[in-house]
Amino acid sequence: MSLSIREFVVTPGHRFPVDVRLAPPTELFADVDWTVDSIDITGEAFAQLSTLYLEVDVHADLTQRCRRCLSTVAVAVDICEPFEITILPNSDFVDILPTVLQMIQAVREPHVLCSRSCQGLCSTCGINLNENPTHVCQDTDSSRHTLRDFLS
Repeated sequence: MSLSIREFVVTPGHRFPVDVRLAPPTELFADVDWTVDSIDITGEAFAQLSTLYLEVDVHADLTQRCRRCLSTVAVAVDICEPFEITILPNSDFVDILPTVLQMIQAVREPHVLCSRSCQGLCSTCGINLNENPTHVCQDTDSSRHTLRDFLS
C-alpha cells in the first residue's frame, strides 16, 4: 500500500494532511492467527531530507480467534504514535503498510476472549461449551494413557 509523496518532497518541512484507508491483502496473514480487515490512517505528515515523518492516528479492525472457544472475535485497535519512513532516491511513493502492520502487531491483544463468561471447548471431545452448556462427556477409552499416568 503506497502513499504518494510527491507533494511532500517538493515542499520539505511543510505539513500536509493524511487521510488514507488501507485494505491489506489476505495472503499476508496466511501464517498467523489474526487478520486485519481495514486500516484508517489520519493525521499529518511532512518530508525532511530523505525521511517522511508521520504524526497520525491509526485505527484498525482486526479479526482474531477466542483463546477458549476459537470463535471469531472482532477487535478494534487504535494507535496514536508518530513514526518515520525512509524515502528512497527518485521515489514518488513509499510503502507504509509494513510499518503500520508492525505497529498493530505490537499493540494487539494476543489472547482475546469472545466474552468474559466463555466456557471454551470440552477437553475430551472439543465441543463448544457455550453452545452446549449442559454437555457432559463420556469417557470413550479408559485404556488411553496421558502423560500424568506416567508421572509418579
